[in-house]
Amino acid sequence: MNFGYSNTDTTAGTYVYGMYLGTFTGTITTTFDAYGTLNMNDTGFGSFNDNASRLKTVQTISLNYGVLTNVGTVTQTTYNYYNTTNNGSNSLILRNHTTTVNVPLLGINQTIPQIERFNTMLLGTEESEWLSNQIQIIPNPAEDILTIKSKQKIDYVSISDINGRVIINSNYSENFLNISYLEKGIYFAAIKTNGGMILKKFIKK
Repeated sequence: MNFGYSNTDTTAGTYVYGMYLGTFTGTITTTFDAYGTLNMNDTGFGSFNDNASRLKTVQTISLNYGVLTNVGTVTQTTYNYYNTTNNGSNSLILRNHTTTVNVPLLGINQTIPQIERFNTMLLGTEESEWLSNQIQIIPNPAEDILTIKSKQKIDYVSISDINGRVIINSNYSENFLNISYLEKGIYFAAIKTNGGMILKKFIKK
């Protein structure tokens, strides 16, 4: 993508909130809206000072409940910052979400901020291949249950869709993940073990 690129897609589906079940419609607009030098001095996760590009995604949806249309709105704005130097391999550095939910019938009007910091340190080729060989996703493609076979202790697993949206965060305490509710498509599992972090692709069928 080049700077200034923008694309809008439509989205629709169902939602569940407590005992409420309804449908939603809306749009997702993605824009390559900024680039330059990103400076961070984060004592908790490490500093960063390098070239970065920013991808902005705005998802705006309208909630329907039964015969009632547009009973509320949800707007989520996400900024993804990617390292764009040759050594950075376009790796994700930082993600900033702001979700605003407004449902007057339920008295809901709140804004939820969330910031995720990613470790951009790349493993060496030999170490990465060694770790990759230690971890397997089975079955792949998977339908309902995803199992991760690892010779290392798994600390947590994060599942993202092809657009980078995190869908599942799990400490993997049950030794499997229920993915039956995911739509068909390609997903990525970020698997953190005591041997390091590895990213595995799998298909939901």
